Amino acid sequence: AAAAFDAVHGASETALTEAFGGLPKALKRRVSIQAAYAKALQRAGAHAAAESVLRVALKQTQDDRLQAAFGQLRSADPASALKVAQGWLQGRRDDPVVLLAVGRLALVAGALEVTAQMLEASEALSAEGSSRHAQIDGEALQLLKADWLAAKGEHGAAFALLRKDR
Repeated sequence: AAAAFDAVHGASETALTEAFGGLPKALKRRVSIQAAYAKALQRAGAHAAAESVLRVALKQTQDDRLQAAFGQLRSADPASALKVAQGWLQGRRDDPVVLLAVGRLALVAGALEVTAQMLEASEALSAEGSSRHAQIDGEALQLLKADWLAAKGEHGAAFALLRKDR
């Protein structure tokens, strides 16, 4: 069922909600399905619905898949979404999924200093060569850094960073 939501593009919020509603309760509780459903809602432009699904699911479990999806939200209240994600940092400052999620949400909320801190922490994990580094999504991290540079007005540096990868 999660793969079905992952594959859906162009569906309406109503169609997605009906499809999710038709699933047995046991399937609705699976983290993989909740995360896939929320991502499908985001692709459909139903950002508030996706945020609601993720907030409810994250109250049940602090799963990386849910946190990663939450980090990609286009929340109507970016500061509130950032505050939720910052709560995950307690005791998990070396979690690459959390660092990336907080960094993304901070950028959207205009908290560029927080974004910088998350980038520095991610780069420190990378430099350590820790086992957690293997989980860092290098491309997503590089895009976040380029977006952060652009938000600071350093467009040339952002462009150079993106070109370096090609």
